[in-house]
Amino acid sequence: MARSAGSDSAVNEPATDTQAGMPRRIAEVQRWQFEVAPERLQSVWENHREACTALANACEIIQANLALRGPDQGARSANLQLRVARDQLDGFLGR
Repeated sequence: MARSAGSDSAVNEPATDTQAGMPRRIAEVQRWQFEVAPERLQSVWENHREACTALANACEIIQANLALRGPDQGARSANLQLRVARDQLDGFLGR
């Protein structure tokens, strides 16, 4: 089950792409929180990470963290921060 943990707008605020040195505009920022059973958390996190990777240049992983409890105990917490091209967002969320 997913729920939005908040939504902020930053329309037309210039940001600098550190790799290309090109200005870009961030159209929207969304924060989502997923509540997942510990035994499923790692696979859900991996699926989201792989969905981003499959989009190649249309999705960028900014930060990815997974904290495990121990062998066969599931994950304690996970964080995945992504940047997805606007024209690919609906497809990404649908996946």
